[in-house]
Amino acid sequence: RRSDTMSAYKKMLVAIDLTEEAPQVLNKAKAVSEAHGAELMLVHVVEPVGYAYGGDIPMDLTELQDQLDKAAREQLGTYGDQYGVAKNNQVVTVGRPESEIHRLAKEQEVDLVIVG
Repeated sequence: RRSDTMSAYKKMLVAIDLTEEAPQVLNKAKAVSEAHGAELMLVHVVEPVGYAYGGDIPMDLTELQDQLDKAAREQLGTYGDQYGVAKNNQVVTVGRPESEIHRLAKEQEVDLVIVG
């Protein structure tokens, strides 16, 4: 039985890159969140397509960006369901991973960030 003392972590953010290593990261994060009775937030940051190409391509990348975004949401949703993470705690955002994770952690008052 868990004691009623204040837990070190109340809200955890786990940022994953959707590679085959993601489940290992999620298993650890889930275990830590359960041990602390913490809420788990699942995050994936989609980098803007232009970054990968140095922003020098003349073509419109909106459609490609939308496809990446949609694929990421579906994959994150699958993991969310698998690991019991509420839909409102599944976040796919576009930007630079380090700044987006930092922004979300501050915004959501996250106590622990796990990056995998």
